[in-house]
Amino acid sequence: MLYPYACGVCQVDISHALKLYIGQGDAFYLLRYRFFLQRKYSTMQHYLIILLFMTMQAYSHAQQNVIKDFTIKENLTQNGRLAIVATDTTGLASEAINGTFVFTLNGLQQELSFRNGVAVADSKIASSTFVFFKHKNQEDTIGKLFYVFKSDKGLNPIKISGLALLLIPSIILLIAYTFKRFILAAVILALAYAFFNYSQGLSLANLMESIIMGIKSFI
Repeated sequence: MLYPYACGVCQVDISHALKLYIGQGDAFYLLRYRFFLQRKYSTMQHYLIILLFMTMQAYSHAQQNVIKDFTIKENLTQNGRLAIVATDTTGLASEAINGTFVFTLNGLQQELSFRNGVAVADSKIASSTFVFFKHKNQEDTIGKLFYVFKSDKGLNPIKISGLALLLIPSIILLIAYTFKRFILAAVILALAYAFFNYSQGLSLANLMESIIMGIKSFI
C-alpha cells in the first residue's frame, strides 16, 4: 500500500490519496483540494498526515466489517451443518465480512469464523428443529427464528416470523372466546401447538424473544 508523502519540493495530490484510502463513495473524497500545493512541510507534519490517513482507513474498514443482518442456508457441502451468511440491510450478501463474530444459537454462545461473509455453525442438525439465531453488533441486536426441516435431500431453513408465533395462539384464544362450544377444541389445539414447539427444540425463552424481535421489526 502506498502512503502519501512529500520530501524536498515534491508535490502530492491528497485528493488522490483519499481516493486510494477511503474510496470515491465516501464523503471524505469530496474534499478535493491539495495540502501540498507549492508548500514544504516538516518531517513531523508528514508523519501526522500519514497517521491521519491510516486512522481514516482503519475507521472505514471497521465500519464495513459489521454484520448488519444475516440469513441462514444449508452448508454447500451438505454435511448437516448450517451456513450463516452476512447480508446488508437490503438482503444482499456482504462478502467483505471477515473475522470472528459471536452468535447465540438456541441460547448457546458460539464464536463463528466468517470468511468472505460466510460462517458455518459448529453443531450438526440431527433432525428437524427450531433454531433461534441472535447476534449483537455495535448498534443493535439481531434475532431470527428458523425452522430447519431435515429430509433426504438435505436441510431447508424456513424463517419464522415472531408475529406469526403470537398470532396463532391469539386466534385460538379468540375462537374459544367467541364460540364457547369450541373451548375444549381450542384448549386441545393450544396444547398441541405448545407441545410441537417444545418437541422441536423451541424453548419458552426463545419463543418470547422471537416474538419481541418480531414486534420490534414490525414497529
